[in-house]
Amino acid sequence: MVQRGDCTFTHKVRNIEKAGASAALILDNKVELTERIVMADDGSGNSIHIPSFLIRRNTGDVISQYAMRPKVPVIVKISIDVHESSSGKALVDLWLSSPFDMTESQAARFGDFVGKGLDSHIDFNINLNTHPMTYLESHFKNETCLSNGKYCLSGNKIGLVPFKDRKKSSRAIYKKDISGQDGISLLNEGLRQKCLVKVLKEGKHADVA
Repeated sequence: MVQRGDCTFTHKVRNIEKAGASAALILDNKVELTERIVMADDGSGNSIHIPSFLIRRNTGDVISQYAMRPKVPVIVKISIDVHESSSGKALVDLWLSSPFDMTESQAARFGDFVGKGLDSHIDFNINLNTHPMTYLESHFKNETCLSNGKYCLSGNKIGLVPFKDRKKSSRAIYKKDISGQDGISLLNEGLRQKCLVKVLKEGKHADVA
């Protein structure tokens, strides 16, 4: 078990695996709703072979306190639910903070990774990590979110426009990300990609324009 911070989740888990552990527990470094946090891959996670979990700060503190007691073993039971699709494959959620999270080279490596027999065992469900921001002013929600502020993007590649600038401008609340797109454009692109994946999985290639 290690504490969150200083380097990426992927780097931490890889070091834990090299140390001989069969699983990685990462203790959150602050009190928050840890269950809502997605442990992002830095693009090199396909070389890791152990599961990893982010746990709440207070839970980790309790485990740490018992672990420091002499001659008192601490046993952590980890349960992983594997759901099967109608095809008999395991269902795995792939979460992105933006449709452009992966660079072209990262996407190519991921495609190679999936293509090496993995696609015959796993059905990937691609998701965008969104957050509700219904409290925003109407013009911000219209330019940045879907469903009146119910679905808004957030992530490392999309920064908030400073509040002082928002008061003087009608620009979207988000700065454009590295792809040159704003929040609403990224959401629409994410939906488009999800539809394409669904159509291709159903074998309706002729319907894709």
